[in-house]
Amino acid sequence: MDLSKYKIIFIHGLVSKPPKEHLLFNWRRCLIENVRFYDSELGSDMETQADDLFEMAYWANVIPNHIEDDPKELEKPLADIIKLRIKKGNDFHVPLKRIKFMEFWKDKGIDAVDLVANILTVKDDVTKKKFIELQLYWEDQYIAHRIRDKLETPLRQALTKDKQVALIGHSMGSFVAYDVLWRFSHHRDAEDMRGKKISLFVTIGSPLGDKMIQAYLLGKRYGYTETKGLLTNIDYWLNFAALGDIVCHDQNLTDDFKYMKKKKLVKDFRDYRNLYNPYRNANRELNPHKSYGYLLQPKMAKTMLRFLGKISWQD
Repeated sequence: MDLSKYKIIFIHGLVSKPPKEHLLFNWRRCLIENVRFYDSELGSDMETQADDLFEMAYWANVIPNHIEDDPKELEKPLADIIKLRIKKGNDFHVPLKRIKFMEFWKDKGIDAVDLVANILTVKDDVTKKKFIELQLYWEDQYIAHRIRDKLETPLRQALTKDKQVALIGHSMGSFVAYDVLWRFSHHRDAEDMRGKKISLFVTIGSPLGDKMIQAYLLGKRYGYTETKGLLTNIDYWLNFAALGDIVCHDQNLTDDFKYMKKKKLVKDFRDYRNLYNPYRNANRELNPHKSYGYLLQPKMAKTMLRFLGKISWQD
């Protein structure tokens, strides 16, 4: 299949991260292997055309004194989770409603009491207090501009070439992506982007449901109302949230951005909640926020098949 009219742009979350070329390779590897499970030919085409198909909006090195992670530390965890995805197939996402909450997390080696306590005590400002990257993004507009530019440049290029674009934003990357899309929707210095839409916006492990995060979105900071602060340039918005991922402790984005549907600004907008993200780090500790576990979700593969025209959006 000729994929030249498509572009898949990734934007990562909180640092630190491995070097750009390694992060891009790892993300696209997960997505390709996920798609390959359902369509081996398409997976091979994505791999062959990967250099043109995929782009990483890599902003980690914008943060002062950023030290890159050692890529070798990811080799085994990444191989393990891909192997698990292939082994489990459609059962990779555990049907949690059939399993008692406490028993499920006990089986995964997690103290469910602590997990629940963490979720229930999340405050609106918890992320800002914990992560310096967020503070810099909100308080240093020079750094914020440089972070957004890492996405704006490839996104502008793709839209100018009339590519069909899928934008996948993880964690902090999801609200940076929202800000960039808002600028392209409304800001006076991006008038050349008016009327240009991306086909698909995917948010994974996103804190966009958090009221504090919403208060700092560019639309709100420019004083726009709830409706004027919304995006006008996406066709489909799909949100993925895993159980135990406290970054996306509010897993419903459709209620926070309900006017996206009410104003018919999107063709479809849905939340995939309570997913099981089985990623384990090199110390075998479960991390339900990790991007790789999201990129390997069966629903993510189906989303890519729809984006690439292999199945209907209604299927």
